[in-house]
Amino acid sequence: MRPQGFPAKLRLKQRREFLRVQRGGRKIHVRHFMVFSSPRRTVKTQPAPKRGGGGDADGEGRPVPDSSSLPPTRCGITVTRKVGNAVVRNRIKRLVREVFRQNRTRLPPGLDIVWVAKQQAAEANFSAVQADFERLLVELERAPSRRDRDRRDRSRQGKGRGKGRNDKDRKRGGAKQGDGRATKRREPAPKERGQ
Repeated sequence: MRPQGFPAKLRLKQRREFLRVQRGGRKIHVRHFMVFSSPRRTVKTQPAPKRGGGGDADGEGRPVPDSSSLPPTRCGITVTRKVGNAVVRNRIKRLVREVFRQNRTRLPPGLDIVWVAKQQAAEANFSAVQADFERLLVELERAPSRRDRDRRDRSRQGKGRGKGRNDKDRKRGGAKQGDGRATKRREPAPKERGQ
């Protein structure tokens, strides 16, 4: 792998990876982005020893954490339609990818990072994204705040946010039309007849 390249194995691609980092990761605000970072969850499996005992595997070939070499940091980018049209969104993603590509060796290994663009990112240029990256490096060196630790613990316990659009329905207390839930209809009041 070229040191300045940006191959597919350095990118977050699947929605579940983005959600894992955003729900359980550390949130860092920089000028044009919210950046979430979370340690990668990878373990290397070692083959079962051929004879006798020894080794770190338990004889079943189960995963054993390998701390000797951490995997490289991966990057994911999210830009919503609120930020701008497709041209603006793609330009922001290109800028972040380029800054990450040029500076990825400066990041600590073994992280997944998700950049979520704020609305003011539409006016950002390369030097502004570079400045945000420098700010991110400073924040990553600092210890995580209590809020970040609590957030990470909640996500590991499964007490984080709910899933999907049903959260809005639950908060609203009602159902959307055609969602399958029965709703009680009001019967019109009977008309009084005059005699």
